[in-house]
Amino acid sequence: MRIDASIIIVNYNTKELTLQCLKSIYKQTKGGVSFEVIVVDNGSKDNSVVSIREQYPQIVLIESNKNLGFGKANNLGAKQAKGKYLFLLNSDTILLNNAVKIFFDYCEQEHNPDISLAGSILLDIDKKPIHSSGNFPSKRKILRLVLGGYLDRNYFENNNNIERLNFTNKNHFIVDYITGADLFIRKDLFNRINGFDRDYFMYYEDSDLQKRTNDLGYKSYIINGPQIIHLEGKSNKKPSFNLQKRKMVTKSMFTYFRKHSNIATYIFFRVLYLLARTPILFDNRIKIKERLSYLTFLTFN
Repeated sequence: MRIDASIIIVNYNTKELTLQCLKSIYKQTKGGVSFEVIVVDNGSKDNSVVSIREQYPQIVLIESNKNLGFGKANNLGAKQAKGKYLFLLNSDTILLNNAVKIFFDYCEQEHNPDISLAGSILLDIDKKPIHSSGNFPSKRKILRLVLGGYLDRNYFENNNNIERLNFTNKNHFIVDYITGADLFIRKDLFNRINGFDRDYFMYYEDSDLQKRTNDLGYKSYIINGPQIIHLEGKSNKKPSFNLQKRKMVTKSMFTYFRKHSNIATYIFFRVLYLLARTPILFDNRIKIKERLSYLTFLTFN
């Protein structure tokens, strides 16, 4: 039997969210598209595997004995996928309509070989548009942001452009990259670029992957139709400043610039980033030990 789409979900201690996501998939994906669901469990300790297997015995459940991170876990799922397309879906998402069929039909009916990646405008719990895509970082954007005294991945996100993404007289928008929360991509293209780069544990792997597909001439499309709620942050409940997460994000950002910039630009970026983050030394909201640890990390990693 031909499978149109393989839905891949990475689960890490998000049992209830994953079960809710699975429920929405089977409720909404009714007819018009053949699919399979693959759940990759990253060594969860919350009894996820038992619950998922009991409630959804039909899915392909891949168990890892450790947390592989987002990209590597998706790569593991993709290796077993049989679909023409991969639908990478966060565990904290809820489908409100037959998004899988809408994505599949769009990519198939356009008959345009460069339409191989698609996503949607994600919604929050109140069904309001939220961050769904982003811009590739550039030297000009880095400089503007550093001179402003604050450098964070949020700058490269299209939050401020959500309102322009209305579909009046259009059925899609081309963006630099779609977030990994709902990425619909041809499996042969995913395999061609060897999937997600293994040098990323979490963060920036989605922009890195689509930078590589973009370099090959494939565009990323936000399309009209799919309705998906993203309960952003629910799978990572942390304080506003979490040292471990901050280091993880920063390390991935450095990896991105090292891979996609020349050495001069990379060094320039590292120096400016360190200068931009120096004021954290005087932020009394953060423990002094964490301030020093983070700045040491920026200097020597």
